[in-house]
Amino acid sequence: MSIFDLENDNQSVKRKSLEHYGISKQRYMQLKDYIQSGRYDSIASQAAHTANKDIAEYLILSVTQNKSYDALRVKWELKEMERIPYCRTDFYGIRRYFYSLFDKELRRIGK
Repeated sequence: MSIFDLENDNQSVKRKSLEHYGISKQRYMQLKDYIQSGRYDSIASQAAHTANKDIAEYLILSVTQNKSYDALRVKWELKEMERIPYCRTDFYGIRRYFYSLFDKELRRIGK
């Protein structure tokens, strides 16, 4: 069973830190490298959709292109994309949850 088969409760993830999920700064940097390499795109996509299907595309943009919430908001203001339907705090909480899902799946496959 994959971690992507689990249900989530978005309300409980919004204020949790990476440390809460057991992700050190070093591991976070490693996860970013894995994502930005493009080698684990399908896992990243699954993790984004599991974390929150409503903002999965924004999560992917944020983590693959190293874009902040504010950089994405500028794209919306320039009418280059739709508005993110969450505030900054919620977005980053869900993004941290995304990283925890991505980390768990990579650990499951031995990375």
